[in-house]
Amino acid sequence: MGDGHAVDTDAVPDASRITPPVLLPGFPNPLRLSIDVGVDPGGLPLGAIRSSLHTIVEEGGRIRVRPGERADRDFVLRLAYGAPGESAALVTVADAEGDEGTFQLTVLPPAGAGPGRPRDVVLLLDRSGSMRGWKMVAARRAAARIVDTLTDTDRFAVLAFDHVVEAPGALPSGLVAATDRHRYRAVEHLARMEARGAPRCWRRSGAASGTWPPATASATGCSYW
Repeated sequence: MGDGHAVDTDAVPDASRITPPVLLPGFPNPLRLSIDVGVDPGGLPLGAIRSSLHTIVEEGGRIRVRPGERADRDFVLRLAYGAPGESAALVTVADAEGDEGTFQLTVLPPAGAGPGRPRDVVLLLDRSGSMRGWKMVAARRAAARIVDTLTDTDRFAVLAFDHVVEAPGALPSGLVAATDRHRYRAVEHLARMEARGAPRCWRRSGAASGTWPPATASATGCSYW
């Protein structure tokens, strides 16, 4: 247990993910915490389950932290998916009003398909006025998480568009190697991003996708035709 948590700032955009001070070994723990998690694999084959704390895996996808476990670090749960063949799952959510909605399609390669290959990833974010509020917050957090998963063998670019297309000024133009420094600069840029301006989706995003390879992750409030 620590004495609080840190919030993201312009100087330290990932402060909320930095471990706060903790009690030294031997000091009495003022709290007894219990964690009980239910895992819904969403139709995908679930493999190994790993945790930063000692846990007990029960039937039905329930996971409990062992009784008496000292909660002196973040509780991080890692789920390994995979099957001998390709697998896919589709989740759809209808809007509360109207006949539109949101879908998420997940496609997984066969487990043990060999070492990963270097990736070229382009993150395309809509920062127009239609993304104000929680949409912008969710988009930049998701983009930051994607950046965090990249390795030094990958290349990436971060683009944000409204009436213009912008890239992080601290990064070279085009696809850059996903080094620790470049990933940090990208996350720093994303933490400061706010919604503004009017969208030009059909023109700007089309130009961007024509400049880089088609492995593009997009977060936008636009409609496409």
